[in-house]
Amino acid sequence: MAIKTITVGHKEERLSAEVVEREHEIFDYQRNIDKYTLILTALPQGDVPVAIQPFVAKHPNGQYTVHPADIPDALQAQAAEYRHREQIARLLATEKVQQALVQRVYDVLVAQLPPATADTLIQTAATNRATEQAAIKAARLATPKV
Repeated sequence: MAIKTITVGHKEERLSAEVVEREHEIFDYQRNIDKYTLILTALPQGDVPVAIQPFVAKHPNGQYTVHPADIPDALQAQAAEYRHREQIARLLATEKVQQALVQRVYDVLVAQLPPATADTLIQTAATNRATEQAAIKAARLATPKV
């Protein structure tokens, strides 16, 4: 493909800006991974107690077999804890998969930057991003609320 208006410098600038964005994505996924991992430590561990199993069982379609309103009062809190554990475990697994996908893109982007100047290009892009974010925040604060 013959490109006539995009310079090598422009390509490097765009690639390095994308690297910075992917770093932020990876960081955000890691924040969620850390959060969900910590939440899981506060939830019940091990197998679901036999008395609770009917209330956390699911149909193949993913829906619970018993509606929360139909769980006996004495078991509602415990059933909710196990349901919450399952939900958080699913979210954790999803975050790990998504982070790995973004990491792959990040690695490909970094590999396209010239090794001798990659760090400088990425740092410049990070500074530009921070400046842009600050300008956006300042504009929001300066805009009168209606």
